[in-house]
Amino acid sequence: MIIFSPQKLEQQLAKEELSTWEKVKYLVLAVVVSALAGPLFWITPTVKEQEIGFTALVQLVTTLIGLRITYTGIKHCYTTNNKGNQFIERFICLRVPWTVVFGLVLAPLSLIIILIAKKVFPQIPELASLIIYICSPLITFIYYRALNNSFTRIKVAQESSGPTAA
Repeated sequence: MIIFSPQKLEQQLAKEELSTWEKVKYLVLAVVVSALAGPLFWITPTVKEQEIGFTALVQLVTTLIGLRITYTGIKHCYTTNNKGNQFIERFICLRVPWTVVFGLVLAPLSLIIILIAKKVFPQIPELASLIIYICSPLITFIYYRALNNSFTRIKVAQESSGPTAA
């Protein structure tokens, strides 16, 4: 199972080297990670009561924008894939390494933002959250752009390995 290299996974998908069970493992991993997110959310400590205000409004707006970007990103990947019967398995498989790569970059970056915001602007406790909320649609866009690039590379690899027209 390839977890850290989307490019290696792209090559295997383009050459159709993965068995159905190997593809299912990516689905299982994606579902397990998603399932873990719910319980982790509920056990995180609450620092104070949240007020419905500017921060909540920013979070709502950026969430709605992120949902739209997600829909559009999936649609672009589907169009780029150009093979409806293999789209779902490729999408599920490619999500795993791209999510790992983004997670490895974003987790420390988020911690740095939180630490700097709390250190430089302690009088604005919501600043780190605001920065992360405001950046989240852009990060979602970059994620789906990277995923779409994987579909493009698979398409190119399959076209270059296929029979050539005379």
